[in-house]
Amino acid sequence: MAFLVNSWISSQSSGSRGRPPSYPAITPTRWVEPSRSVGGHAGPVIAVASQQLLTHGVAQHLGPDSLPMWVVEPGWEGWAARDGSAATTAGLRHRSRTDLLADALRWEREQGLHRPRRAGLAPDRERELLAAFG
Repeated sequence: MAFLVNSWISSQSSGSRGRPPSYPAITPTRWVEPSRSVGGHAGPVIAVASQQLLTHGVAQHLGPDSLPMWVVEPGWEGWAARDGSAATTAGLRHRSRTDLLADALRWEREQGLHRPRRAGLAPDRERELLAAFG
């Protein structure tokens, strides 16, 4: 099975209202290969332009039929411009991607991989998109 990839983005805003600041600490495009490795994926990776995803009804950011943390809305370009250096400067340390992914996959399996989701692509929908783009 193929693995659908797009320009994934992530960031967090600075703290406010007396809360400690949060720091953007991940660069999502660096997660594809470790994710494939931890998950045992050996199939092809299919790169898809944002406009193609939008044309096929894939939603941005959250909700059903979405790619979480993917935003292409005009005016949100800075959302993807963070690199995590502020977190490092503040003394935070990155956790091993492999360890984080292995723990996340273990938790997902414990919860049930086929449970209903409030966000993301359902397996059937992902297969449909892969067939259209492959």
